[in-house]
Amino acid sequence: MKNVFKSVIALVIIFLIAFNLNVYAQDPLEIGKEELKNGNYSKALSAFKDAQKKHKKNPELYFLMGTTYVKMDSLDAALIPFTQARELDEKNPLIYINIGDIYFKQSITLAAIEQYKKAIDLNTGITEAHVKLAQAYKQMRKWNEAATSYITAIQLDSTNADLYDELGSIYFLAKQYGNAAWMYKKLSELRPTSIDAKVFYLKSLYEIKDYENTVKTAESLLALDSTKLEAYRIIAAAYVERKDHKKAEVAILKLKEKTELTAEDYLNLGKAQNGQDKQDLAIQSLETALKLDSTLVDAFTDLGSLYMRQRRYEESAAMYEKKIAADTISISAYLNASASYVQLKNYERSRQLLKRAIELMPNYIGSRLRLAQTYALMDSIDAAKQEYDEVLALIGDQNGKYKSELSEAYNMIASFYFQKNKYASSADWARKAISSGADGSQIRVLLGQSLILGRGDDLDENRKKMEEAVKHFRKAIELDPKSVQGHLWLAQGLIFLRIEGEDELNKKLTAEARQEYKKVLQLDPNNVDAKKGLERIGDK
Repeated sequence: MKNVFKSVIALVIIFLIAFNLNVYAQDPLEIGKEELKNGNYSKALSAFKDAQKKHKKNPELYFLMGTTYVKMDSLDAALIPFTQARELDEKNPLIYINIGDIYFKQSITLAAIEQYKKAIDLNTGITEAHVKLAQAYKQMRKWNEAATSYITAIQLDSTNADLYDELGSIYFLAKQYGNAAWMYKKLSELRPTSIDAKVFYLKSLYEIKDYENTVKTAESLLALDSTKLEAYRIIAAAYVERKDHKKAEVAILKLKEKTELTAEDYLNLGKAQNGQDKQDLAIQSLETALKLDSTLVDAFTDLGSLYMRQRRYEESAAMYEKKIAADTISISAYLNASASYVQLKNYERSRQLLKRAIELMPNYIGSRLRLAQTYALMDSIDAAKQEYDEVLALIGDQNGKYKSELSEAYNMIASFYFQKNKYASSADWARKAISSGADGSQIRVLLGQSLILGRGDDLDENRKKMEEAVKHFRKAIELDPKSVQGHLWLAQGLIFLRIEGEDELNKKLTAEARQEYKKVLQLDPNNVDAKKGLERIGDK
């Protein structure tokens, strides 16, 4: 009997041990983990709820419960256990990251950013937190903040190609092409066969005007994928910028074999052909570009220039007018349009355009100079003189820099005073022109004329003026042996030098004057002044 009792006691002990082991094996927290791992989210959640009785203060339980709700796409419900986990383990950055993810998915982006920042404050070395923060900033279009976060992530994980891709896209969208180029260069190194990486690297290089590397990258890209049309387009544009027009034309014609050309393609083709002086082909290409896209502003400028070279001034004026309409601050468009109108003798429109150019850029000497020239053509000599005075004021003491402009101003002001019969002033300005380096046959004749026509009552002074005038006429002929005015005025100056009673001197002067009149008639057989001069002094 005693042995039977002992046996029963042993069996009870074994049962109790087995029961306790079974209870331990069936801990709902462990069951929940297993079910979560297997994707049985409802069973996992049920187990985690059961586990709350035993693991009420365990942050892991609430973390796993929150994760389960997220897997079940119950984001609002997930926030409750994650918040409980945070209260129990407030220094765990992963909890903040998960809460941030929920807010991000709910488009509560500011709240997500706050959580990601707290995670980073707890542990700055978690790459994932910086990436998620960058994505949140990117969603809010806070490009600088997003870029800063991606840069930090790259510093933590410099071999992560996705990070370079993301940061490169931000820089590209922000038109920070230099930074974008650097990112896509690194991305291309990490993904050597990535076509997209090379395409964006190529585009970035072109935008920063690194045309040498643009060409190299395009060639590398085409070696990987000869069907990549964008590479042909960009390499052609780079060749145009490098003035390698023949290669640009070849690249575009290759592109034409593969696809229909766009308006931009025809624009670059026209530029390439124009660079090779294939004017008719260039015009044809540029006109086609405008047919495809009538707003292509660059085509207006190139076509206007070509039309001017072919003296098709009405068409060039029309092109530059279109350019002005599209780009109201283009000084070159105003100047070229006005030049076209000058050729069409539409001086009033030329004047209007130049006035507008001066309003846009008051200190630009070129506009003032052209306006003065236009006034001169309009016979508005007072207005022309006023503009030339403005030109001189703008030049100031920069004589060396604006030598030709200075010379023209002096010449024209001298002519102005001559037309006003103010011969002393005319002579003074003509001397300024010559001393400025603007020596020439015309200005020498003008100076001599001013001296002769500016004679007064003092005979000795008059004699000096005529002797100086003759020197200038001789210099005019030296500078231009075919100067009709030079020979004519030299003949007349020699006549003025004759002195009553000085027969030998007068004979010599008359003979030389006769020869000068004859030279005038050789150059200009119908010159009336020369004929009259010969009649006065005799032909022999």
